[in-house]
Amino acid sequence: MRSRPARFPGRDRPAEQVNYDDCTTFCKKLSERTGHVVRLPSEAEWEHACRAGTLTAYAFGPAWEENWGNTGNDLDRPTPVGSYAANSFGLYDMHGNVWEWCADWYGKHYYRTSPPVDPHGP
Repeated sequence: MRSRPARFPGRDRPAEQVNYDDCTTFCKKLSERTGHVVRLPSEAEWEHACRAGTLTAYAFGPAWEENWGNTGNDLDRPTPVGSYAANSFGLYDMHGNVWEWCADWYGKHYYRTSPPVDPHGP
């Protein structure tokens, strides 16, 4: 694993040059270092955290609003962490900025084949 996996490095910048294997390796090393299990969230866990208890497509409502996240439409690089308001769970940058890695794969039929309540992930 590279120590600074970013094209746009900085203390407040996300590591945007990572892949799934980098993320799982980081989780494993952090688990070993802390003595606590650290893992990627399942798709369902990530959606719950992102939407922050809302029933809409986004934590802030049913339609995309540019002031809630960086989708790269106007910017050619990730923004510093915390550039946009946190959702009601206090989580930043859940809409856009960089890829969100999950432990299981979100595919075309993910929600059609998963249990409607509490899917277990991988």
